[in-house]
Amino acid sequence: MVRNVVRGFGLAILVIIVSCTARHVIVPDDPDISAVTADFSGLDLYVTVFSVQNLSKKDSLADIEYLKKKFIEYIKSQNDFRKVYDATSGFQPDRSRPHITIEVQITPDLTKERTYILDLPFFYPMCGYWPLTPLWGAAKVRLSANIFTSDGNAIKLLSTQFSKDYKIIFYSWYRTRPIEEAFKVCYKEVFSDAVKKMREENAAILSSTDTGSVKVRMIPREIVQEKTEIGVSQYQPPSITLPPFSGEPAFIAVIDFRAKAKGAEDLIASISDALREALFRTAYFKIVERAAMDAILKEQQFSLLDCTSDECIIQVGRLLSVDHIVSGGISQIGKAWYLSASIVNVESGLIEATASETRVCPKEDLLMAVETLAKKLALGYRKIKE
Repeated sequence: MVRNVVRGFGLAILVIIVSCTARHVIVPDDPDISAVTADFSGLDLYVTVFSVQNLSKKDSLADIEYLKKKFIEYIKSQNDFRKVYDATSGFQPDRSRPHITIEVQITPDLTKERTYILDLPFFYPMCGYWPLTPLWGAAKVRLSANIFTSDGNAIKLLSTQFSKDYKIIFYSWYRTRPIEEAFKVCYKEVFSDAVKKMREENAAILSSTDTGSVKVRMIPREIVQEKTEIGVSQYQPPSITLPPFSGEPAFIAVIDFRAKAKGAEDLIASISDALREALFRTAYFKIVERAAMDAILKEQQFSLLDCTSDECIIQVGRLLSVDHIVSGGISQIGKAWYLSASIVNVESGLIEATASETRVCPKEDLLMAVETLAKKLALGYRKIKE
């Protein structure tokens, strides 16, 4: 009887701990009012990509949408554009009006340290009532934003990051607020710094803009309406056509995606292999085959099992002697599957292209999203290189 009670308490504690996972996507406070703003009044700005990687189990697509809206507010606080558009859902810029586009990737990260000896009484014999369970570490947010002309030529890469320490002394297994408050500060700092850098690059951006008269087909109103009425699961985004790439194909490696959702582990190999093949078909890249990559890393006695940090991924690229390395993740938010990937320059360590794809579908159908993801990555890479 006593044993069953202890087991019940233990199970309840585990459920509580899982449910108290800290969110990584925390919308910051409103931006401060800047006394100085950059004059972009002759330009429209289109936010074409807004990707958040390394999500926790408690983050949702709604959180990402709120975060995107807040980032646009930060842009407007220091930069006076004619109008700022959210174009992440496929809305195409009107090239009859002068404009620039921006692609944003955000990567939150979290470190944790704890004294496990003090945690033991929490599990037994106190069964969740032991208060002294110190936890400390740092929340970190990295933001990369590529700005392009209306012709797709790269103007600037804005990159910034910020970390904030946190500390929890009592009941750290239950409390997530100190961690989320640290993330909130980080988002505010990186948003403020990114839009400040955009403001400071006002002259360079304006001098690079092109007001060409090439027309671009807008998405028909009935398609946008259909998306709203039938939902994401049945909506088919416009197909992406890749223009020929005039440069030398980049030598890249694709490391296995990280499974951030329960049940996604069995998709890692198939989706990673599908992305290799799809990227190769773009003719923008030369790809290291999986077998060759595994053989090189085995010879170097290097394991990818715990390779999740930016530094580790770049180290893999150097061991493979490639120009760029592609990494990504598979998350599930509600009924929606979220694929995200980025291309990192091994030499500079900078993210040069990002892409994401959201689908509401059985997980077996996710392979259909990989082709679109690869084309988005290729287009982002082309904008940087041409």
